[in-house]
Amino acid sequence: MKGIARIAWVVVAVFTVVVMVASVPVLFERFSTLCTDGANACLQRSEIPARALGGLRGAGVSLGAYAAFTVGVEILCKLVWISVAALLFVFRSRDRMALLVSFFLLTFGTATLLTTGTDALASTHPAWWVVSKSLQVTGEVFSVLFLLTFPNGKFVPRWTPIVAVVFLLFQIPGDLLVGYDFRGPRFLETAGVFVFFGCVATMLASQVYRYRHASGPEQRRQTRWVVFGTTLAIATLIFVYVTIYFLDECCVVWE
Repeated sequence: MKGIARIAWVVVAVFTVVVMVASVPVLFERFSTLCTDGANACLQRSEIPARALGGLRGAGVSLGAYAAFTVGVEILCKLVWISVAALLFVFRSRDRMALLVSFFLLTFGTATLLTTGTDALASTHPAWWVVSKSLQVTGEVFSVLFLLTFPNGKFVPRWTPIVAVVFLLFQIPGDLLVGYDFRGPRFLETAGVFVFFGCVATMLASQVYRYRHASGPEQRRQTRWVVFGTTLAIATLIFVYVTIYFLDECCVVWE
């Protein structure tokens, strides 16, 4: 079974790298094109509004340089996730939990958390839709498994698989419908928001409960290292994307 899991990891890793590489020209073209939507919509997608081009040039930054920087940040962040996942796979793939964490890092960090490239590729080239969305959904599944079973591979408390099922039932359809002009009933959208935050809070609380009541000294040490690494990674991502956001914002203000 572990041999099959390792083969699956290699297959997923290949598709992850291929999708990342294939998304580069799509993203570069996207960020090299002036956004004609409202300023807020453009900034949410890290695109330069057409009326802010003068401000960008006034800062000494060409549109091509901005596109290269933005795409470079996206790829660099993904390479960090892939590298850490690969190190775990190479040195600890015989450990079931380490392999699960490696799957989580590989898929969640590159397709579920950083969705700009996968979404752009799926919407521009329909042939890539199945691969891109499969990676994104896989990342959702492994993120839930990671949060609910780390570090011993068991669900604690025992009822938490219900949380996993509910979360994925609400989350996966939204991943698949990105890029489509589809709006469900308002109450479903509201329920989806509450389910998302409620499930995330429950999964995090389950880790706290596990740490205090079910984990031994070694498992607590592993949990502390994972919390430290995750916090550092998220803080780095926030810093990078806040920098990009303020660069875009300044261009609008200067204009």
